[in-house]
Amino acid sequence: MTPITERLDKLLSQYQDRFKKVFLIRGIAVLVAVCLIISVLIAMISIKNGFASETVNTGRLLLVLAIASVVFFFFFRPLEILRNNLPKLIEIRSREFKGRIETYTGLSTEHPLKDLLAEDTLAVADKNPPETIIQKRELTIPGIVTGACALIFLWVIIAGPGLLNYGVRHLWGGWAFPNLLPPQTISVIPGDEAVRRGGSVRLLAQMNGFDPNSASIQVKMGERDWQEVDMVRTESGFEFTFFSIRDDTEYYVTSSGIRSPDYQIQVVDLPDIDNLKLTYHFPDWAKRAAEIKDLGGDIQAIAGTKIDLEVTTDAPLPSGVLVLNGESRDLNLLEQTATGSFEIAEDGQYYIAAQLGGELVRLSEDYFIRVMEDGKPEIKINRPGRDWTASSIEEVTVAIEATDDYALETMELRFSVNGGEWQFIPLEVDGRTVESDHVFFLEDMQAKSGRDDDVPLANLQAGDLLAYYARTSDRDSESSTDMYFIQVQPFDRRYTQSQQGGGAGGQGGNEQQEISQRQKEIIVSTWNLIREKTEAGGEISSSTQDNAVLLSGLQST
Repeated sequence: MTPITERLDKLLSQYQDRFKKVFLIRGIAVLVAVCLIISVLIAMISIKNGFASETVNTGRLLLVLAIASVVFFFFFRPLEILRNNLPKLIEIRSREFKGRIETYTGLSTEHPLKDLLAEDTLAVADKNPPETIIQKRELTIPGIVTGACALIFLWVIIAGPGLLNYGVRHLWGGWAFPNLLPPQTISVIPGDEAVRRGGSVRLLAQMNGFDPNSASIQVKMGERDWQEVDMVRTESGFEFTFFSIRDDTEYYVTSSGIRSPDYQIQVVDLPDIDNLKLTYHFPDWAKRAAEIKDLGGDIQAIAGTKIDLEVTTDAPLPSGVLVLNGESRDLNLLEQTATGSFEIAEDGQYYIAAQLGGELVRLSEDYFIRVMEDGKPEIKINRPGRDWTASSIEEVTVAIEATDDYALETMELRFSVNGGEWQFIPLEVDGRTVESDHVFFLEDMQAKSGRDDDVPLANLQAGDLLAYYARTSDRDSESSTDMYFIQVQPFDRRYTQSQQGGGAGGQGGNEQQEISQRQKEIIVSTWNLIREKTEAGGEISSSTQDNAVLLSGLQST
């Protein structure tokens, strides 16, 4: 071997080492990604099946086959191709060699042209070093993929969501370490129960340590044979309801090979409820008389409402209990009547039961309690209900109507003359609905005759403008009407009230009227923006801000 052939052989060895690195790191990236994906998929299936041994063992077999396939196709095969076809791999990536390497490797050591060919090949190789043929990114990208998949794999094993971490750990190490799974149990609510004959019982089964798609309940009523019934999946778990139970019942729940303890429903003979009367005592601020509801059940009322409950049965009760949001309260008994009371503070549920042998026996189904919002009051101006025109000696009556779901606290009429200070006229309120009238005596009203603050007040003149609106409030919110205008017209002008806003019917169109109309529109729009901000609790939205800028420009114009 001559120095020149020795140099070329060393260079070919460098090409081979770099190809080997690429194939190895690419194979490792594929191997880690495949292990991650298959492990997660098998773990998810195992969770649904309660980590059944058949599922887990099948998953382990698939995982082994996948690893073997990756090793064969991404390690063994590429390295074998590299050993047998290195020249071809190099020349595929660089056409400049034009078969020189393949020809060189095919010549015997004693061939007289081998040194000459080696020298010629080296000249081409100097322009195509290993770093150019196999670029750095071919090593970097698989390395990044390997690192990312490894970190995700580690996170899944240590802190994967739900039961995923248990599933992956059990898949890889469960064959050697038997305690890698969480306890797998089925809890049933209410479990053992006593119920009056003909009553109903709603069951809720919750799976701990696994998350199946289905569950069934095994039931034995009286002397009958065991029966299997599918349960219904809900957000809380799996549900089933026994209706009109007549005999003592045994049951248990099964899912994915996991079984709950055995439970019993004991049937007892107790009086039936003939009537459930509810009396609503609303808070003082609501100013609302008590309301009685016979044949009561579900409750809807505002927070702070006191409920008096009266249960009438067809025979004397041995005991009476109100179960409110899981808390038991004894009822007062008098022959066939049981009474009690409670205050509404939050959403919940309740039912009536009897205490028998240390157990609660239901007499009623669950009734729901819903706390209602104190709605916002509503207010409107019925008359004139639009902009109006009048002479300076006329009287204009404003009719206002306000309503609330419970009680109004305040109501007032606000007005301003020629953009001056707002003046307030309090109106009487009493109850949930109020209708009130107010008369504007234009003859007695005054306004400044100029813009200077030193100008004295004078009676209203033609062209003056009175703006007004009404406002009301209840305990914690308020509402306002739209803003309306009364425009003062000359005595000698004949006009009719316009359906579009009360302008002068046949005399409009002059420049002053157009300016006045535009000004009114700007004022109304500004008022609506202020009201929108108030109703939003002081927050200014982007659309409100844009509209304010637009109105500012119109006002300047």
